[in-house]
Amino acid sequence: MSGDSLASLGYLALLLVALGGAYLASHRQSVGKSLQMALVWGMIFLGCMAVYGLWGDIIGIMAATACPSPSRTAPLPCPVRPMGITM
Repeated sequence: MSGDSLASLGYLALLLVALGGAYLASHRQSVGKSLQMALVWGMIFLGCMAVYGLWGDIIGIMAATACPSPSRTAPLPCPVRPMGITM
């Protein structure tokens, strides 16, 4: 890691701590509920990142199972949508 990227990472970590601390200080009556909601949003965000990262594999699996061929030598033609996704 270069010095600039390390400084940028430190800045972002400090910003996250400052924002998180300010949020928890303003909602200190219900810290447990606030942490629960933060974890829910974090899981939603991680799920979206996982779907985005695995989208190519998902499309590949869907395309492979959408038009099974009766034999390996003569595949059936599969209709193709305009976006290039097989149906």
